[in-house]
Amino acid sequence: MKKFLLPCFLLAVIFLHAQTATVSLSKEFVLKDRGLSNSTGSTYRFGDFFYSTEYVYKGMQFAYTAKLKNVTYGINLYKYTADMHEVEKLELGNGEKQYGPFAPKTVIFGNKILLFYYKAQEDGSIKLLFTAIDPETLTETNTKELYSMTEKNGGLFKMEGEVAANKLFLQASPDKTNLMVSQSGNTNQMFTCVINSNLEVISPSVLLLKNLNAFHLQDYFIDNAGNKYFSYTYTLDKVNKRGVLVQNSKGKEAYLDFNTGQSQWEANMLSFYMSNDNSKLYVYANYYGDYMDEGVLLSTIDAEKLSFGTVQLFPYTDEIREKMNKLGFGSKNKGSITVNRVYYICNELEDGTLTFTGCPYFVRTLNYSHGSITKSYDGPIINIFIKGGKCSFGILYRKQESSHASGLIVMPYKNSLVCIYCDSKKNIDFGDAEKVKSEDNPAKLVLVQAVLNSDGTVTDRQEIGGDATGSNYYFLDSYERTSKKSFVFPIGRERVNLMRYYTELVQWATLEIN
Repeated sequence: MKKFLLPCFLLAVIFLHAQTATVSLSKEFVLKDRGLSNSTGSTYRFGDFFYSTEYVYKGMQFAYTAKLKNVTYGINLYKYTADMHEVEKLELGNGEKQYGPFAPKTVIFGNKILLFYYKAQEDGSIKLLFTAIDPETLTETNTKELYSMTEKNGGLFKMEGEVAANKLFLQASPDKTNLMVSQSGNTNQMFTCVINSNLEVISPSVLLLKNLNAFHLQDYFIDNAGNKYFSYTYTLDKVNKRGVLVQNSKGKEAYLDFNTGQSQWEANMLSFYMSNDNSKLYVYANYYGDYMDEGVLLSTIDAEKLSFGTVQLFPYTDEIREKMNKLGFGSKNKGSITVNRVYYICNELEDGTLTFTGCPYFVRTLNYSHGSITKSYDGPIINIFIKGGKCSFGILYRKQESSHASGLIVMPYKNSLVCIYCDSKKNIDFGDAEKVKSEDNPAKLVLVQAVLNSDGTVTDRQEIGGDATGSNYYFLDSYERTSKKSFVFPIGRERVNLMRYYTELVQWATLEIN
């Protein structure tokens, strides 16, 4: 049985102290992908201890007799001290593989470990339950049934899609007093409720979702007043449309289709960000026309009035379009250049400036006589700063084959933005797209810190961690935020045996931004 462990203590800092960031490493270890033992789960830190939730699936089913209700697993919870010794172990249901078919989720809320899981019934229904676990003793203190759904069995060849389509959203309010639970995906219903700090289930609701073509929920949020928000997409006349489903604290519900205000532009996936003072909920997205993206849009949403605020559009500059196109992350059509898709992370500086950070990507297929190879590439890091209706851009130019090292850690630092990313060492001093060199080997990437002012100026960019040992590299796409200014992420590599590719982790890095 494999156990997925975060580092439980860190050695002295081994990298040079950067202007705002330091990096330290754990002891070395070897951890293979848990998929090799047909088990999976998650590991997290709470207080001075570490906890690992592990669930192990039952054996395979025969194709012609396969049933969704027979996709079952057992759940184990482990507790470790700071020196990585196992302290406690909890086997839910006495270790029987009776849970499923959908994967469970774990969250820390109200000083408890809340474990959400499913249990299929003989009548074909599937129940969603949660249990509260005391982190000190690993004893169950509260188990409640939240919702029961009916799921049609699609047989072995459809089960993978049915399991993947299930959506269990868990989102704490900004003040951490309420936890929103939302269940949807495989039926035409959406269940929502709120769990308060006393672990009481309040405001349960079952909503019949609109019967729209290719309707999907995408992002979600709950504010301090208990208003719930879900962004959605659907298709109308072969065009993707966006909107937000609002369930406000007064019991009203509304589907609010989003309009950019200009007929030639459509919004991409709508995302949410609450202002630092909790006075307004921002809605943001990329926007596009006939081809790729033209820029970003920004609006607000009012749960009481069930309406959007004014929509502001911030287009990419001609210079950015030209440089993205030269690096392969743009598209030129009819004399106009659009930028490849970017998924942005939103933050807010102390002075109220909103920041958006992300990088474009593209996929390329290379054809050979013996077959084809598909490669994807991640590009420059685009930083957008918006305040008072004005917009500035700050670009960190890079180009690399997509890997676990392509992730980003972004954090506001007073009135600056700190961005931690991986890049080729030879690119650190280059601030211009024409000089950037592509790197296809993630093991040759170093860890970089960049600091940007709210006008987009890059005030600092330097290496804070050399390339990892051997063929290992930084898994920045798997970071965990452990405190307001601390992050943990693994170091490892992708390996292959006679049957499959797998991940092997060898160390953990802790990042402190001071």
